[in-house]
Amino acid sequence: MRGLIVNSGNANCCTKEDGYPASIATASKFAAELGGIDPSQILVCSTGVIGAPLRVEKILAAVPHVVLARSAEAGAFEEFARSIMTTDTRPKWAAAKCRVGGKQVRLLGCAKGSGMIEPNMATMLAFIATDAAIAPALLDRALRASVERTFNSITVDGDTSTNDTVAVLANGHSGAREIKGASGADYKSFRAALEGICKSLALAIIEDGEGAQRTIEIEVRGAPNDRAAKQIALTIANSPPNRKDDRQFTAREDGVRGCRPELGTHPRGRRTLRREICPPAREHFDCGRCRVPPRMRTSLRRARGSPENAREARAGPRGSTLGQSLRPRLDL
Repeated sequence: MRGLIVNSGNANCCTKEDGYPASIATASKFAAELGGIDPSQILVCSTGVIGAPLRVEKILAAVPHVVLARSAEAGAFEEFARSIMTTDTRPKWAAAKCRVGGKQVRLLGCAKGSGMIEPNMATMLAFIATDAAIAPALLDRALRASVERTFNSITVDGDTSTNDTVAVLANGHSGAREIKGASGADYKSFRAALEGICKSLALAIIEDGEGAQRTIEIEVRGAPNDRAAKQIALTIANSPPNRKDDRQFTAREDGVRGCRPELGTHPRGRRTLRREICPPAREHFDCGRCRVPPRMRTSLRRARGSPENAREARAGPRGSTLGQSLRPRLDL
């Protein structure tokens, strides 16, 4: 791939026979404006509303201006990161460096996404550029391994969607020697830097999740393999903590979201629930009539926002609780 063009606001998905020709027309126009590039070398991505026809004529009219506005300045990268946002509240980007054969190699990436992320990315886009010289097969291997441990291991709301892409482009301009084998130190160094960028972007998506108030990392120990551990963790992360028609009190998000009182659901009716994080010496917390062990408060959680049946949501605005995270651990 030699270039990419992204539009936000319209996913160009579920549009019958019009969607694919729109993408072909966009790639062809972009390649022609750049010159010397085949349309098959252009990656076209779309994100936004599903099922609405894409007004591709607007994109085609804007392509010449986009090509002329290309820049290697940091400001241009920030504009790109902002331009692909949909329900995001802020741009998401990350950078990393590594050493290959004694020379510095740089990586820079950005992403969009804040909801409908699971399974395996769903509504998210991520683009990474590097000046490393690396064989395409090795680059693909490194990206797939990094994505599995990062973007494919997060969830915001358990909802699924249609459009997702993670792409990495390498131009080899660093001057470092080409990375040719997967067993050498050069590949391991590059792979670590690439996974670091993917992890930073994945965490940024979680922290900016739609309605999210906490970032929760679930650690599973003792599973027979990584696949089983991931299945267990996702089952916990996507478990519904509270439903409007569920009258049974559970250790839901009350202990996760913060320390302010809020109405919760109780077997005997509604009660004001004390949601303080209790000191270690305290064995239980209660709402006057029921008692819940603290360990339940820290195990069955979902990294989401306010309960649906809460009368008053006093948590701060979205994104205001960054850095406040929990890490429940499950030993099998």
